[in-house]
Amino acid sequence: MKTIFEPFAIGPVTVKNRIVRSATLERLAENGRITPAVVDVYETLARGGAGLIITGMAAVGPYAGVGPTMIEAHHPEFVGEARRLTDAVHRHGAAVALQAAHCGLRAEPDADGFVWGPSPLPGTANSRALTAEGIRRVAAAFTDTALRAKEAGFDMIQLHGAHGFLLNQFLSPHFNRREDGYGGSFEHRARMLFEVYGRVRAAVGPNFPVIVKLSCSDFLPDGQTEDDFLRLSRRLGELGIDAIEVSGGLTAEKETSPIRPGIDSPEKEAYFAPAAKALANEAPFPVISVGGYRSYGVVRDVIENSAVAAVALCRPLIADPDLPNRWRSGDTATSECICCGRCSKPHGHFYCKQKMAGRS
Repeated sequence: MKTIFEPFAIGPVTVKNRIVRSATLERLAENGRITPAVVDVYETLARGGAGLIITGMAAVGPYAGVGPTMIEAHHPEFVGEARRLTDAVHRHGAAVALQAAHCGLRAEPDADGFVWGPSPLPGTANSRALTAEGIRRVAAAFTDTALRAKEAGFDMIQLHGAHGFLLNQFLSPHFNRREDGYGGSFEHRARMLFEVYGRVRAAVGPNFPVIVKLSCSDFLPDGQTEDDFLRLSRRLGELGIDAIEVSGGLTAEKETSPIRPGIDSPEKEAYFAPAAKALANEAPFPVISVGGYRSYGVVRDVIENSAVAAVALCRPLIADPDLPNRWRSGDTATSECICCGRCSKPHGHFYCKQKMAGRS
């Protein structure tokens, strides 16, 4: 039987325990550059005991992100600045992954005022469909980001294929209305992700893990379905993916957001776990479950009583970065996080407003 505080492997990388810090955009970069405040966030998380830490989104190229407070992996100073981050995490025995992302239709507009995705977004005047050459440039940008992450000392790369960002936009018929080889059928909608993964894998080689974050469903009538998710995951397994983190929903849609408020009982936790368990039952790679975890008992149950390899949290680790150490010591009290979504960053650092207001 698996336990929370035993190691597990992602490809050739050994992770010291089964608690993963899931990515959340920290918005602490300055003009895309990694600041001391960014490094401090990740060293604090590593000191707190998480086994694997996944950074907030890093933009793979110009106009791929949401603004200057998001890390830009294409910045000329990225490798040297990121090395300070990875060294800080490794000092505490944790592994660290860079989350590589292109925000697509949700990115900041380019110099001509346009945003780019699989298809123009209905009701907008400034959205455009990527050309085949544009798609190739995006795939090349993901590849370059993976190589730079490897050079900077990251243990692995995570491709962000969830939550309504570019790779998910191509996967979802809600966004993808193309009529060429990148739209229409499931195989065509999945083509961009497969091409990005294939190019990244060829560039970094077999000993640098490539993992992906996927939505189990968009939870929209015309969106990506759980059947699509399972087909996609099986194919990625055949191609050699090293792990999949299972999330869901679209961050820009309140009704389908992956962040659900008011998690005040175990019954409200682990809301994407059924999809993660279904995949883990058949997958030849580790499956990471994320979504609403707050209590030790729920985390332990998923780890010990299913094929899921690890559980990922983020907002509880904003409220209490030392939560993994606390649980390991025998203090198994539930995180104080209620997923209110009010995480903030006064004085260049994000923190828990609820805790600072006296909930503790």
